[in-house]
Amino acid sequence: MKKTDALFELIHSLTQSEKRYFKLYSSLMYPADEKRYVALFELIEKQKEYDEKKIKERLQLKFFAQEKRHLLLKVMECLRVYHGTHSVEGEMNAHLLEFRICLDKSLNGLSRKALYRAKKLAQEHERFTDIIHINKLETELLTAENNVSGLTQHIDELRKTIPGLVSKIDNQLAFEKEHLGFIKWNRITEFVRSKNEQVELDKSMQVTFLKDEKNAITFDSKIRYYYIHGLYNFLSGNFEKSAENFNKQFNCFEASPGFQKTEKMTYARAMANAILLSLHVKDTGRFKLLLSRLEALELNSTQLKEHVKYWLYIFRLMQYNQAGHFDKALVLIKNDSKEMEELEDRFTETQTMYVERNYVLFNTLSAYIGAGDPKKALKSLNLFLNQADADLKTDSYCMARIIYLFIHFELGNADLLEYNLKSTYRYLHDKQRLFRFERTVMNFIKSAIAINNKKSQVDVLKKLRDELIVLKKDPFEKNVFEYFDFISWLESRISGKSIGEVLKLKKVRE
Repeated sequence: MKKTDALFELIHSLTQSEKRYFKLYSSLMYPADEKRYVALFELIEKQKEYDEKKIKERLQLKFFAQEKRHLLLKVMECLRVYHGTHSVEGEMNAHLLEFRICLDKSLNGLSRKALYRAKKLAQEHERFTDIIHINKLETELLTAENNVSGLTQHIDELRKTIPGLVSKIDNQLAFEKEHLGFIKWNRITEFVRSKNEQVELDKSMQVTFLKDEKNAITFDSKIRYYYIHGLYNFLSGNFEKSAENFNKQFNCFEASPGFQKTEKMTYARAMANAILLSLHVKDTGRFKLLLSRLEALELNSTQLKEHVKYWLYIFRLMQYNQAGHFDKALVLIKNDSKEMEELEDRFTETQTMYVERNYVLFNTLSAYIGAGDPKKALKSLNLFLNQADADLKTDSYCMARIIYLFIHFELGNADLLEYNLKSTYRYLHDKQRLFRFERTVMNFIKSAIAINNKKSQVDVLKKLRDELIVLKKDPFEKNVFEYFDFISWLESRISGKSIGEVLKLKKVRE
């Protein structure tokens, strides 16, 4: 693992506006120390990997460790001031601090105005625990004013409103719990592949409040409700219904612009899910509209910037592959893959974007194979199989091994095929992932290994194609074709046409 430290990570997490603010803040607040701190800040900022020795040699600071610590504290102080006016939480804390200062000075009128602003902000953003806290502060203010009648009325009102606020908090927590359950599902499962798996997934939806969207009584509960239903239908292979729910989740944000700012990562993820599903249901108009919205999104954090950059890469790659524009996909891979690999290293460290990384893998394989370069596809696949956690997204790992067999078949590696066929069979059997599709492919590979005659090979290819066309109609087998277009690959091998040409002909027939 690369050597780093807290200050390096903090500085590299700052946005451009935060960096500019720090330099301005330093010049105003610490004019005597500004040059020294800014010099250290800029040296660390320029480094791609933390190298303390080089910084020490350059600055020749007598007490380097202390200077680093002081800079860390000053950057954090600057961020507190900056975000004090750039976030709801910071703004609310400022109002509450103003309340406390004024109350201590017996400036009750100003205290009341500060509480009013804080409460209005809390109500607009459904911060129910903050509303309860502010109600308590209102009680304190009325007590300080010795306003007995006002205090009595306030307490009576609280007894009526507090249970409702607690109920909303409970509603949010209930939906959050179910939401976490589905995230766990999504960590290990791409699609349900059997009736038993569907039954288990269906059990997760038997919770009473998940049966009607009216049960989601807060904004947070609503976006979780639509996410759960969107993911449930996605895992079940019902992409139309999944798209409907993810679009509803996105529309919640469209109807509440305030939450777009305070929940920017969730908003961006909702948009990304809607874009992904527009690709799955081939809604080109919706895809182009939302993609342009994601491209134009204001990115106020390093994490958000990295996520959006990765999502945009995935969606463009998928778009090119679906259209059979493998040449454009390869240009994209050539230009951006190094940066994407650096992002993936960071995602690995933070244990995030595991689902998205699988999309990159399978679309990279599709691009290379579609462009007629199975060797590069094999190189990418070997890297994945050697590094991936086989227990995370088991189906993705299994499908990668299936494609591995197809690539060796494409390259004519008969000896490797025979060994890997047995190894893959054992693995799938042990993981209980030997379904009709997997067995059909295994039988095909076994037959194909023994065939030297070109005509006989075409015959087994046609047989496999016909079998896969039937399997694609099976509700539990059809989802494997979302990983890779096996049928178009077979059509290409049978007809001698490129996969791109096969896709264009299919589009004409449609």
